[in-house]
Amino acid sequence: MRRQKNLAKQLPSKQADYDSLLKFHNEEVDKRKQSRLIFESKDIKFGISKHGAACRLVNPELGFNTSVVKVFIRVIPPMSKDGNHRHREEAILHVLRGRGYSVIDGKRFDWKVGDTICVPPWSWHQHFNTDSKEPARLIAGTNSREMRLLAFSEFEQGEEKSWKEEDVRTDLF
Repeated sequence: MRRQKNLAKQLPSKQADYDSLLKFHNEEVDKRKQSRLIFESKDIKFGISKHGAACRLVNPELGFNTSVVKVFIRVIPPMSKDGNHRHREEAILHVLRGRGYSVIDGKRFDWKVGDTICVPPWSWHQHFNTDSKEPARLIAGTNSREMRLLAFSEFEQGEEKSWKEEDVRTDLF
């Protein structure tokens, strides 16, 4: 009985919990009011890594108030492939331009403009552009922000991309 009384003294009151929730809510409302709501095409800048070429479209580093989703565009040069990798996050890619295939956990999936690819968490995957003239462009969304907040984000890079930086065209429009 004595231990229960001591424990009760250590727990925050219901009012303190409620006040904390209200404070969090008000801070989130303020962040939303100040956050970026549009990403203009003139702001598109691609980064090149061992994995490939990508342009971040929506994430907190760009001023958006997103805690769960990040969105980016991936470009794969003609007759090339991006890096083989896996991550704890789910990934959904929609083909904007081009044709090719993805290998997900050893199985091939062909794709073309208008198709959508769903990559399950922790699956090895790699995307290939089979067009001999045009780069493939895919818009992708992941829940990597959420996974980082939960301290459950992991990423492993396998084989690197098959092209050099000068091979990629990052002009979109």
